[in-house]
Amino acid sequence: MKGFYNGRMDIEQTGEPLTIVAAGDAWAAAQRARRKPLAEPTIASYCDAWRSFSTWAATHEKRAVAEIGVTDLARGANIRASGARSGRRARR
Repeated sequence: MKGFYNGRMDIEQTGEPLTIVAAGDAWAAAQRARRKPLAEPTIASYCDAWRSFSTWAATHEKRAVAEIGVTDLARGANIRASGARSGRRARR
């Protein structure tokens, strides 16, 4: 399975579907193992966003990576962005 930045994510093949939570953990581990890893604050920020998405997905009964689609990623991102702006009007 290929991860971001063409890095290989070594995920143990168990025959079970890859969960959304496990995908985030595998991505973080792959980034830390790179020859030139991303900065730790960057990895932490991405992991925080993925945890938020994972929570959103679970509330929509999506637990495996195979169950999510592009529109799910967009909806999850919009939920996170609106939560970050809570109480503030979005600028146009």
